[in-house]
Amino acid sequence: MFLKKFAFTLPFATLLVTAPVFAQSTLTPSVDWSGHYIGLALGVTKAVADPTSRVKSNGYFVTTDPGQVDPQGSQNLKATIFNASLIGGLNRQFGNTVFGLETDIMLANFDEQYSSGNITYITVPGSTFSATTKVESKWIVSLRPRVGYARNSSLFYVSAGPALTRFKYDFTFTDTNGPESSNIRSHKTKLGWAASMGFEHKLQKGWALKAEYLFTNFSNIVKKSSALVTVPADGFNNKVDYRTNNIRLGLVKSF
Repeated sequence: MFLKKFAFTLPFATLLVTAPVFAQSTLTPSVDWSGHYIGLALGVTKAVADPTSRVKSNGYFVTTDPGQVDPQGSQNLKATIFNASLIGGLNRQFGNTVFGLETDIMLANFDEQYSSGNITYITVPGSTFSATTKVESKWIVSLRPRVGYARNSSLFYVSAGPALTRFKYDFTFTDTNGPESSNIRSHKTKLGWAASMGFEHKLQKGWALKAEYLFTNFSNIVKKSSALVTVPADGFNNKVDYRTNNIRLGLVKSF
């Protein structure tokens, strides 16, 4: 939904912000976009971690237990956070078409947790269970080939390519029936993908303004099983997906 809304509104927002400078740029000679560039950008990230926890039921968990326990380990974790990016790349222009390769490291500190609190078993009314899920991701690096259309001082482009980040995942289950417990911890560097669409406008002395929407996606960042401490035939199957929607504004310098 966020992606659809942004894709719909970006052209109009870009037009309102850049109409005056774009009108002026059509009166100036063509600008060569070829060359290396570096830059900085700041923005906002809307991030979602999508954990899934499924009970392995072989005797300890019975009847309604999985239906109670599974949702508590499968709550989405969401956050809206600030991001900061260091950007670098290379362009080659052929007529109005610009081909390039861009890389960046984006810092966006996602650190979210869900805890169910104590929930009473339906099957054992005198006992309770609790589940806690925590996901962390602090940075994302991406390398994206890009292609754009240049008109004098303005460049519209799209890009897509691989992305890399490191995750921390922690799932803990405890109950008072056994008492019983289980824990999954994972620190993992994961490969995903990123795609963007954006606009740049040349200023003076090689500087340019940059506005960009960037989407990243990481599937199966965790895919692990765990066992209960005293009843190892039972336990959990866990997996986590992660995605971000990012809006960034910045300055780049060409060389």
